Order: sequence, then structure tokens, then C-alpha cells
Amino acid sequence: MTDQLISFETAKFAKEKGFNIPVSKYYISDGSLKVNFEDSNGNEREYRFDADDFDENWNIKGWVISKDGGTCFGCKLDNVNYFIPYSAPTQSLLQKWIREVHNIHIMVSPSMGIVLTKVKDSSKTFGSISPQNTYEEALEVGLQEALTLIK
Repeated sequence: MTDQLISFETAKFAKEKGFNIPVSKYYISDGSLKVNFEDSNGNEREYRFDADDFDENWNIKGWVISKDGGTCFGCKLDNVNYFIPYSAPTQSLLQKWIREVHNIHIMVSPSMGIVLTKVKDSSKTFGSISPQNTYEEALEVGLQEALTLIK
């Protein structure tokens, strides 16, 4: 069993809302998922680059990454040579960030087709009728719904 990563669309939305926890996987603006580290055998992954630089700068506007993994601040974003990086956390990490930083709780019931988010210490309850096949699919909808509540 492995934790499900958030989708590319959710990653873009989370970055817009200020998610800035460094993780080992990320998307680039063409939607490709990349890995920031070596694999378990010590082999370098494609698009490997300096992890500390990525962790420090990935959410800064104007910072881009090249196809070969080089980083650049202020280089022309063209989605051919330079791409915007988007952190790709697990669904559970993003859910925890939403809960702990923004006091929004997500409750998921995929079998009933209901995704609820509730703002802590508030009487507001937000619902979305959206039948999903799995818990992870329903949670993804809930994450996106919760991100819409962040101002």
C-alpha cells in the first residue's frame, strides 16, 4: 500500500493557495510527475536537481526549472525549456496542511457520494454531492473543495 499523490490540477491549486511543504515529488507545468531524489538502488532519476534549492524556492513566483533539472529565477517560462514546478504531496499531507494551517476539516464518504468540509469553530458546513468509486477519488474532490475555501 502506498499513499496516493494529489493530482496535477490539485497541485496547481494548492500552490496557488500557498502550500509550501517540501516533498520529494513534483509536477512540472506540462503535467509530468518528477522525482527529486535517487531511487532505492542509488540510480539518479531523470530531471534530478538540487533538492535544497527546490525546497527553498519551488513556491516562489518567477522560479522555474529546466528539462535537465536546472533551476532559474526570472528565466522565460515557455513550457519547452523552462517549467513551473508544483509540489506533489500525498493526499494525507495536503489534508493535514489544510486542517492544521487553515482549520478546515474534510470528511469523506465515497459510498454515499458525499464530500463534506467544515471550517473549525464555525457553524458552516460545505457539501458536495459527487459519487466516487474509491475513498481516494472522493478525498481528491474534498481537497479541491477545501482549497476553494482558502482565501
